[in-house]
Amino acid sequence: AKRIAFEARGDIYTMPAEHGDVRNLTQSSGARDESPAWSPDGKWIAYVSDKSGDDEVYRVDQMGKEEEKKLTSTGHFKTYLTWSPKSDKLAYTTEENALYLIDKEGGAPKLVAKNEHREISSYSWSPDGAWIAYDFSTPSKASAIFSSFSSRRI
Repeated sequence: AKRIAFEARGDIYTMPAEHGDVRNLTQSSGARDESPAWSPDGKWIAYVSDKSGDDEVYRVDQMGKEEEKKLTSTGHFKTYLTWSPKSDKLAYTTEENALYLIDKEGGAPKLVAKNEHREISSYSWSPDGAWIAYDFSTPSKASAIFSSFSSRRI
């Protein structure tokens, strides 16, 4: 908890809690970078950017020294990025009311659930990262809690 990540003016920054430099990690003029999520191991910051023309998930090292890595290429609007406790996966939702998992190295996202009735906006990892629990609206539009085993290969 020595630094925080935040978005401002379309870029992703980190700044110290007390003393040190502010780092602009993305410096992407003409793009909207948002929703930074710091990995639990402190190595990575994931964020959503429209620099490719569509909202995609990217990962950058917390120092901003390595080249960023594009993790998705699906074109759906993405929100609520959340790292797994082991910093090996990310969960996110899309405008199609779907919850996905993606490996920290990228690859094809794994669909966890798609809700026909409303957005999946609340989800949480188990402490060991093996499970993800999420809210889900049933056909009667009642809310329920579901879970999915996330440790299978994505």
